[in-house]
Amino acid sequence: MDVTGYRWEEPQAVLARLHQAWGSTHRIAWTGTYWVATAHDRRARWRSHVEPTPAQLEADLRRHTGHPPVPHPRKGTPW
Repeated sequence: MDVTGYRWEEPQAVLARLHQAWGSTHRIAWTGTYWVATAHDRRARWRSHVEPTPAQLEADLRRHTGHPPVPHPRKGTPW
Protein backbone atom coordinates (compact mmCIF):
# COMPACT_ATOMS: atom_id res chain seq x y z
CA MET A 1 0.00 0.00 0.00
CA ASP A 2 1.11 3.53 -0.62
CA VAL A 3 0.54 6.55 1.63
CA THR A 4 -2.92 7.16 0.16
CA GLY A 5 -4.07 3.62 0.95
CA TYR A 6 -3.96 2.40 -2.64
CA ARG A 7 -3.03 -1.26 -2.83
CA TRP A 8 -0.70 -1.96 -5.73
CA GLU A 9 -0.95 -5.13 -7.78
CA GLU A 10 1.86 -7.67 -7.66
CA PRO A 11 4.26 -7.25 -10.61
CA GLN A 12 3.48 -10.80 -11.80
CA ALA A 13 -0.24 -10.00 -12.02
CA VAL A 14 0.39 -6.74 -13.85
CA LEU A 15 2.83 -8.44 -16.21
CA ALA A 16 0.25 -11.12 -17.04
CA ARG A 17 -2.43 -8.47 -17.67
CA LEU A 18 -0.15 -6.36 -19.88
CA HIS A 19 1.03 -9.42 -21.78
CA GLN A 20 -2.57 -10.47 -22.42
CA ALA A 21 -3.46 -7.02 -23.77
CA TRP A 22 -0.26 -6.12 -25.64
CA GLY A 23 1.61 -9.42 -26.07
CA SER A 24 0.66 -9.84 -29.71
CA THR A 25 2.44 -6.61 -30.70
CA HIS A 26 4.97 -5.99 -27.90
CA ARG A 27 7.27 -7.84 -25.54
CA ILE A 28 6.52 -6.64 -22.00
CA ALA A 29 9.06 -6.77 -19.16
CA TRP A 30 9.44 -5.53 -15.58
CA THR A 31 13.01 -4.58 -14.63
CA GLY A 32 12.29 -4.11 -10.94
CA THR A 33 12.18 -0.35 -11.44
CA TYR A 34 10.68 0.27 -14.88
CA TRP A 35 8.06 -1.29 -17.15
CA VAL A 36 9.37 -1.87 -20.67
CA ALA A 37 7.50 -2.63 -23.90
CA THR A 38 9.39 -3.44 -27.09
CA ALA A 39 7.56 -3.79 -30.40
CA HIS A 40 7.94 -7.11 -32.22
CA ASP A 41 8.01 -5.20 -35.52
CA ARG A 42 11.50 -3.72 -35.97
CA ARG A 43 10.05 -1.15 -38.40
CA ALA A 44 7.65 0.29 -35.80
CA ARG A 45 7.95 4.03 -35.41
CA TRP A 46 7.96 3.79 -31.59
CA ARG A 47 9.88 0.55 -30.99
CA SER A 48 10.44 0.78 -27.24
CA HIS A 49 8.59 2.33 -24.34
CA VAL A 50 9.99 2.67 -20.80
CA GLU A 51 7.82 3.97 -17.96
CA PRO A 52 7.91 3.82 -14.14
CA THR A 53 4.29 2.62 -13.75
CA PRO A 54 2.11 0.19 -15.70
CA ALA A 55 -0.57 2.86 -16.16
CA GLN A 56 1.94 5.21 -17.77
CA LEU A 57 3.21 2.39 -19.99
CA GLU A 58 -0.30 1.58 -21.21
CA ALA A 59 -1.04 5.26 -21.82
CA ASP A 60 2.19 5.57 -23.80
CA LEU A 61 1.37 2.46 -25.85
CA ARG A 62 -2.14 3.73 -26.60
CA ARG A 63 -0.84 7.17 -27.56
CA HIS A 64 1.74 5.77 -29.99
CA THR A 65 0.12 2.58 -31.28
CA GLY A 66 -3.62 2.89 -30.67
CA HIS A 67 -5.68 0.49 -28.60
CA PRO A 68 -4.49 -3.08 -28.04
CA PRO A 69 -5.36 -5.34 -30.95
CA VAL A 70 -8.47 -7.45 -30.56
CA PRO A 71 -7.63 -11.15 -30.95
CA HIS A 72 -9.24 -13.01 -33.82
CA PRO A 73 -12.22 -15.13 -32.75
CA ARG A 74 -11.62 -18.86 -32.54
CA LYS A 75 -12.99 -21.08 -35.26
CA GLY A 76 -16.45 -22.36 -34.48
CA THR A 77 -17.55 -19.35 -32.45
CA PRO A 78 -20.96 -17.93 -33.37
CA TRP A 79 -19.58 -14.45 -34.24
